[in-house]
Parts: sequence; structure tokens; C-alpha cells
Amino acid sequence: MFGIIKVGNENNITGAFANMNSTDHHFKQETCHPILESSESIAFVKNTRFHLNNKKFMLFFEGKLNNRSELADQLNLINSSHTEAEVLIAAYQKWDDDFICKIEGEYSILIYNKAKKEIKLYRDPIGIMPIYYVQNNEGFFFSSELRRLYAIKEFTTIDWTYLKYVLSNNIPQNYDKTWFESIKRLPPGHKLSYTSSKIDVQKYERRQIENYTGQDDIESVLEKFRFHLETAVLRQVSDVASIHSHFSGGLDSTGISAIAWEYAKTKNIKFNNYACGLKDEQINNPYKIKDDREMLASITHASGLPKPEIVGASDAVSMEELYQPQVLPKHHDTETYLSETLEKIASEEGKILLSGFGGDECVTYNQYPFYLSTALRRGRLFKFYKEAKAFGFKISLFYILTSIPIINKLIKKLKPNLVLPNTGKKNKWKKKLIKSPMQENFLKKIDRLELNDDLLTLLQSPHISYRIEKEKEFASYYGIEIRYPLLDFQLVSFFMGLPSKFKLYEGKGRKLYRLAIQKWVDYDPFLKSGKSSVATVPIQRLRMHKAIEEKLLDYDEIIKRIPAKLLPHINILPKPKDHELRKDQYYYRSYLLLAEVSNFVSNYE
Repeated sequence: MFGIIKVGNENNITGAFANMNSTDHHFKQETCHPILESSESIAFVKNTRFHLNNKKFMLFFEGKLNNRSELADQLNLINSSHTEAEVLIAAYQKWDDDFICKIEGEYSILIYNKAKKEIKLYRDPIGIMPIYYVQNNEGFFFSSELRRLYAIKEFTTIDWTYLKYVLSNNIPQNYDKTWFESIKRLPPGHKLSYTSSKIDVQKYERRQIENYTGQDDIESVLEKFRFHLETAVLRQVSDVASIHSHFSGGLDSTGISAIAWEYAKTKNIKFNNYACGLKDEQINNPYKIKDDREMLASITHASGLPKPEIVGASDAVSMEELYQPQVLPKHHDTETYLSETLEKIASEEGKILLSGFGGDECVTYNQYPFYLSTALRRGRLFKFYKEAKAFGFKISLFYILTSIPIINKLIKKLKPNLVLPNTGKKNKWKKKLIKSPMQENFLKKIDRLELNDDLLTLLQSPHISYRIEKEKEFASYYGIEIRYPLLDFQLVSFFMGLPSKFKLYEGKGRKLYRLAIQKWVDYDPFLKSGKSSVATVPIQRLRMHKAIEEKLLDYDEIIKRIPAKLLPHINILPKPKDHELRKDQYYYRSYLLLAEVSNFVSNYE
């Protein structure tokens, strides 16, 4: 959705909307036509069920409303065919701002009160649906696609502060800024109120955990977990004529693909899955980066899943570039894989791509539990005993000891191949870490004394919504929506409500999820394997190894390329004296990121 609403002025807005709707910034999508045009507004939404205009209100909705029928019953809306917009406006009229705590789904919602000349904007708790806005003398501009707003020339002034966040963090740790000064994003789980006088943004309170009330045995938990997993996937595929899924061979994407495939068979609809791979001649590369086609083939053979189409290889890296030293990689490999996948889906008139992103942060929990050491350090001995008992004292002791930097360092020397948790040792880049005030306040309040505190920290981290926004923006050029079943709010809420002993079942992250997806992928070598050896984009790792092994990054050339306007805003990390011996991936990534930001600035200067 995108559009402009005038609040307390009489300026003409059709010219600005024409820029938002221009073919100049489209790639594969037809020009959009307004569904609502009046003296007060001009706007567009993809689905006519997702807007409403009456004497009192205008409402725009982007996303999925999972409990439409239940809400209609609570609101005594007799006609079962009420649209999502009609249900939402009735809920708002009854409960005012509190209506946002009654709805289930993923959403960006805008409500305009015509009498009060007030705009309300809401975004779902995890940030699945992006929403951007600009306020100026012309009115209030809003869009779920960033490109609609930066199509307006006066909105494209680069925000140098934001670039400093990007360069300092790799993932921007700022919740509201974008690349551009004028354009803001509404943070996940927040509401915005706007009148002609001011904008007010606040976090809304939302209960995120439903305590588990079922039987306390593994089979009962698995039955309910499978139900929520399946429901989360079906919510994302029930409205499409064909299903397209990313399938890396890892646990998360394989589980999603397998559940979607079972549904596709029952409904007799088309199903395709896609994996990133190497060219045949790249498989025996000098950097020992493996292509996991053998595992993919064995999984599909055992589960009956269709073999994935291998994409992302054709133009991602040429053999000439691969073997040529001292050349900075030209392409952003994630987008190369994604663009080729989206092109294939668009050619078949597909509308969605399922992603397994978000599993690690919650329902396939694969993180180091910081809260154990926090509880011990703060003298919360009973809490430490209770949680340590759930995971096993041997495992808990290992977590505690390895969280102490000097012991962590000693173990790494004695057993260099052992993968240990990151203790947060500072280096020159991390000293430059910039946190937004909102993030600092959040981190001060968070008290990681329970596993759910850890999970909430991960789910509310900006890297979740930032990656989703980036992927959705790219996919929207093809008229395709990327969907994330493992971040389904009800699924997340169920998992967080489980006792700790099930979240890290038998002391192992991902164990509960492995057991759950065995219903759809009953293949021992896969279920018992570690984290997939193949990255989502293996060619990216191929290039990273090339950067490290061959020292291909030309530091002086990167610095030379930095636009004059960018240079005063950053501190260049000097080339280390031991750079010939370094194998620090973080260090090399920082220079790759610097080159990418430099290219971005060059395009918009």
C-alpha cells in the first residue's frame, strides 16, 4: 500500500502521487492505479478487501489477519463475509488503540479519522510488514515499499548518521531511520499518531507468551508443536495458486518446504523449491567450499520432495573473476541468488516465496543462553538452579565457563577446532559500535534471567525487521511477496510458553524442532546432522574464502572509491600490520560493507 493523506492543509497532492506511481522506479511490475482518490487523499492497496472509506474513517491494511472470523463474532458482525478492513475498523471503533492487542497476524494498518484529522499507524510486533512514512507541508506520505517514497526527488537526501550506524554495526541498530533523511520507518510493535501539529511514536503493550497448559510429556508437546508449525505454513499458502519455497538443505527451510509440499499434494497445486548452488566447474574450487547437492538429493529422495532448482550460480561469480587475484568482488551474492529465484517464480506467475528465516531466533532455538551466566552473576541462585536443572548441569557449567573470556581463550588454544560462544571480546570495529537511544533503553531494561528474555531480545533485534524489509523490497519489484512461517506470531507465542526443558530439549538447541519435522522429513542422516554445511548462499562463502586466502581486497582502492561526502563521516579502519597473516572474516566483511555503502552513496550523490 502507498499513498498521501492531507492533514490540515489544502495543497495539491496528485503530482507527488504520480511520482510514487511512476514507471521509472519499477522493474517487473505494472504501474499501480489508485483505488481511492478524493479531496483528502490519494492511495493504492493491492487488494480491495484491504481498504475502507466511509463518512468517519479511511483505513488501509497490508498483511494477513488470521482471526477475522473470531473478531467478527466478538463484534457481532452478522454477515460472515465482512472484509478484513470492515472488521478492523469495527474493532478500532469499539476498543480504540487497544484493538491492536486483539488482532492476530502480520500487518501494517493506517486509520485516518476525518473529523479529528488524525492519522494512526500500526505495525505488527515482529515487523513482518514494513511501513515507511514522510511528513511535510504536502501531507502525510506512507508506503509499505521504500521505493515509492524515494521516487520523490526531495525525499532522497542521504542520511549520513544512518550510514554511520550501518558501517559500525553491519546490521543497523537503529529502529526508525532509513538511508534517507526524510523517510522514516515505523519500528515493529509500535504505533504512530499524527495530527497537523505533531508525530508521536510509542510502543504498544502486547502479551507475547501463552503459557503452555497441556500435558507435560514430550509426545503431547510434539503434537501441539506440529499443529502450530503446520498452521503457520498453511496460513501463508492457503491464498495462492502455486507454492514456491526456498530449500537450502538446512533444518528450517527443509521443514517449511516439506509441510508446504504435503499441502500442495492434497490441493493438487503446483509446487517448486529453489536452492543456491555452484556451477559444475566451481564445485572443485581451491577454497574447499562444498555444494550440498548430494544432501539435497538424498533429502528429496527420502521425503518425496521435488528436487530443487539450482539458482544463483549463473552470473554470481565467473571463473575468470574467481581465479583472478586482487580484484574486489563486483556482485552482492544474496541479491544475485534472490533475483534469479524471483525471476523464475515471476515467469511462472507465482506470487510468494516461502523462507525459513527467523527459526534460529526462536522456534528452532540455536543460540547461546546468556541468561544462565546473568542469573549466576546477579546472585539469582534459585533461578540459576531451576534453569540449569532443565538443561543439565554439565551443559550449564560449560556455558558458564566459556562465557568467561580468559577460560574461553584457554579452551580455544587447547582445542582450536571446538566452536565456542562469542564472549564479546572488543576489537577496533566493535569499539566504534553506535547504538540508537531506543536500543540503549531497551538493553538497559532487558534482564536475561530466563530463556524467554533471550528469545525476546533476538526477536526484537533490528536485524530481523531489517532483513525482512530488504528482502520484501527487492521481491516487490517482481510482484512477489516473501513469507516467513517460522515468525508466525501464534507459533512464536506457543514456543515461548513452553517450559525451558522443551525449548532446549535434552540440552540441545533445535532438538525439539528436529523431532517435530520428523513427521514430514523422516530421514536420519538429515535429522542427526549438525547445522547445514552449506550457507544459504555458498558462493558468498566462496568469495569470502577467496578474500581471506588470496588477500584480494585492495584496501587502498576501496578508500580511493569512497565519495567525498561519505569520507568525513567515517573513521577508516587502518590496514593491520599482520594483514598478510589475518584470517579475520569480520575484518574482511567490514571492507566489503564499506565498498557496498560507497557504491550506494555514489548512485545517490
